[in-house]
Amino acid sequence: MKSFKVSIILPVYNVEKYLSTCLDSLLAQTLEEIEIVAVNDGSTDGSLQILQAYQSLNPEKLFTFSTENHGVSRARNYGFAHSHGEYVWFVDSDDFVEPDACRLLYEKATADGNDLVLFRYYNVDSETGIRKEYIASCHNQNFRVADKPYELPAISPYPWIKFIHRDLFNGLCFPEGIRFEDLPVAYLLAVKARSIGYVDQCFYNYRKNVGFLSRLTPSTLHIRNAIIFMKEEMEKLGLFEQYQTELDFIAVRHFFYRFWKLLTNYETDQKELKLQLINELFDYMESNIPDWENNHYVRYSLPPHIGRLLCLYGSRQEMISFIEACNGMTVQQQKAWIKDYKLSHKTSPSYQPAEMIHREKTSSQFYGFAYTGSLAPDPEQILLEASRGKEIPTWILKLLVHLLRNFGEHQIIVSLTQETHALFQALLNRYLSDSIALSENITLVCPDSEEYGKALALSGYVITDGPLPYYFRKEEGQFVLLYCGHNLYPETVLNTPDSTADTGLWQHTMFMADCLYFNNVQNRDIYLQECMTANICKTPYIIGSSTHIPLIPNESHREKLRRSLQMDSMQTILYAPLLPGSYIADTEQTFRNFMAALYIFDCELSDHQVLYLHLDHEREIDFSEFRHIKEMPKDFDVPDFAAACDIFISDYHNALSAKFSTGTQIIRFLCGTFWNQEDEFFPEYPAFDNVPELVRYIGQLDLGSGETPASEESPQYLLSDIVDSLLNGRPLPYYTPPAASDDTPPRTRVLFFTGRKLSQNLVRDFNALAAQAPEKEFWLAYNDFRNTDSAKYLAQLSPDCSSLPLKPDPEKGNRWKLASVLTSRMGLFSFYPLSHILALGKEEYKKCMGETRFDEVVITSTDSIKTVATLLAAAPKASYTFDTFNPERYSTSRPYRHQIAFLCRMLKDTGSLELPAELTGLKLTQSSGKNKDKGML
Repeated sequence: MKSFKVSIILPVYNVEKYLSTCLDSLLAQTLEEIEIVAVNDGSTDGSLQILQAYQSLNPEKLFTFSTENHGVSRARNYGFAHSHGEYVWFVDSDDFVEPDACRLLYEKATADGNDLVLFRYYNVDSETGIRKEYIASCHNQNFRVADKPYELPAISPYPWIKFIHRDLFNGLCFPEGIRFEDLPVAYLLAVKARSIGYVDQCFYNYRKNVGFLSRLTPSTLHIRNAIIFMKEEMEKLGLFEQYQTELDFIAVRHFFYRFWKLLTNYETDQKELKLQLINELFDYMESNIPDWENNHYVRYSLPPHIGRLLCLYGSRQEMISFIEACNGMTVQQQKAWIKDYKLSHKTSPSYQPAEMIHREKTSSQFYGFAYTGSLAPDPEQILLEASRGKEIPTWILKLLVHLLRNFGEHQIIVSLTQETHALFQALLNRYLSDSIALSENITLVCPDSEEYGKALALSGYVITDGPLPYYFRKEEGQFVLLYCGHNLYPETVLNTPDSTADTGLWQHTMFMADCLYFNNVQNRDIYLQECMTANICKTPYIIGSSTHIPLIPNESHREKLRRSLQMDSMQTILYAPLLPGSYIADTEQTFRNFMAALYIFDCELSDHQVLYLHLDHEREIDFSEFRHIKEMPKDFDVPDFAAACDIFISDYHNALSAKFSTGTQIIRFLCGTFWNQEDEFFPEYPAFDNVPELVRYIGQLDLGSGETPASEESPQYLLSDIVDSLLNGRPLPYYTPPAASDDTPPRTRVLFFTGRKLSQNLVRDFNALAAQAPEKEFWLAYNDFRNTDSAKYLAQLSPDCSSLPLKPDPEKGNRWKLASVLTSRMGLFSFYPLSHILALGKEEYKKCMGETRFDEVVITSTDSIKTVATLLAAAPKASYTFDTFNPERYSTSRPYRHQIAFLCRMLKDTGSLELPAELTGLKLTQSSGKNKDKGML
């Protein structure tokens, strides 16, 4: 008999619509030594005739067998028993495969000695034919599950994405008579395999909308039987206890997946079956997996669509309530119920506009009292703040030491959250002398407190590395230095502004600052690009030093630290990850992804290695769950502690830019969720996004010869030097950009303001407008930048356009209130003439935008006198459209008519108007008692 390298097992049942496509793809394989064993499982359509026709044309490759209908398991087992190939591949007859699949998989398996090879696949829409890659992969190559147990739950249960050596089926077959028969077989094959390989390529095309998996039938209850079969077979192999954590997770995940499918099941006559499914699966979990909630895979490795609604899928009562509530509902009613449930159980990001304004109300009130009072900013008071008071970075400590030693007469106020006060004192005690640490010149204030509001208003110098609060208005005699370090490097979501609201705060602070301090020219370009201020920000800036020097950088300190922490006998690793903060809408899933990666770290590290974790995040971690991972001592500065370790792992640019001893190896690592392949920063350091690859690299390092790459740039203009010059009254070394080498005329800068809430249609229309005028640069301005929905719409902005969320003042000043009453309500224009309104607008604009100016401003969708007056100060040329004009209100409301009339007067000489028909020939009237001055548009 002819020998075959690969046997393709093809169960066939009533698939005449797709069978020819499948057979064509199998017969087109570039590997010649294959056999196709087709088992017709009692088809009642024309499937058998199609098979016979193809076999007559390919008698040496296609072998057809017919049986009575017993299900796919019997067909697969029958086909395997009649196959002869060294490797087998189970293919579903409604799918199709890629032409090189068998050849490449066989070459991989034989070259690396794999008895199981995994690969990727395409999801194919059976109606449209559109293919989409399914993104899933292994962490390792050529591995055993015994060595990498975390790989077991990551393996898909589908048999058609597995290339299997036939010896693995010794003593194993697909269980017959139950649905989900492939699930236990997949994991049994994996634990039996001596070597599992992986090919990062799609070889299989899976038709998503075909088959029974999405339907609810009595056989759906077989998921419990499949799990029981899997565990019984594992016990026979003596492997159940070894993989119990992984197997329990596999069971819970597949149970919850069935619950997830119930959300889109609209069959009104299936209530009892749905309740039976829920109760049987929960009965099993309570009896056999009572501690399932503490399984770390369940906590951190569930698919996002399951993890986000764990409160529903993990509760018997919640699931029963869902079935009871939706019974008898229409499809739309059930969808609405589910939508409301999701919203009511959604974990909201902590960066909520309304909450932030409420939280900052105390500090803003006292800021307002101090700002409008008789006290001027104190030239001997300095306010320092980093990351809105949440961090104590090296630059704060170094600058604090410098100020205390050289400017002892100044009062220094440090903004820190209450939680960081103890750490701040510990750092002072560790790094500074007692006389400095106990200095009375240092005052700690909490952000958003009464003291913070006063300090922000009355400090002569404000030095910060982040945006200032929304209510900040720079007082005369106040100097603001914005230290633009490495907080906005754009390879993660955290490194870009926290939200559209934060973008507005960054822009506002850049406009209001007296000086911007950048580490280097590249740093400057990144900040100006991310904040969209490259061509409009007029604030002078300084190009400083691109390196950070640890507080105690000498080698003796490193050795002393290693001895005190008993590091000498261990390979020590410090990992300082950069995680998105809680302002990210899906921060829960982000954290779960990180924790899943951390468990892989712990599994991969050996007993002579210890990984210290510095987690700058709102969450607490139970380190007792890990064998090789500890928390970094809190009373250390990160660069200083890293200098004492053998290896420092991070992608926190502020930390990577520090100087380290020659004994510390630097490695970049970022969880795959936020990896950016185009990131070109720090090319001197090796970069990874896969934990096992990273650990393997660490194991190959020669730590004795490691050297930190030397910086080619000599340090100049350190931040302490700039502050020195500032406090001593010396001129600052502002950067002078080189003269432009081309004669390209500057593009016209257009500020387009809309008073409407952002929407997909609005952004689309704005993009179209900008595309019609390529000779102009457009900024989309809006006044609802504290709306968290803005981000998803701004993501659709054209790359050539920018956004500029203007900062509305929640507290209207008395002068604006008076102006509104006299003009809008009473029409007494002469008591508060147009020139006063425009002057107020210029003042308000300067508070928000500093010296930033545009060439044109387009004002739409607002009839606010304050908003229009403020925007008119943005550019010498303005245009206004009455797209929110309300004719009915105009005819019935005298205050509204006064308001519209005043808007027309304000815009008559300063811009162009697009008047609605109702305003054609409008008489502009100034009323002052008996005297009236009339004009006409």
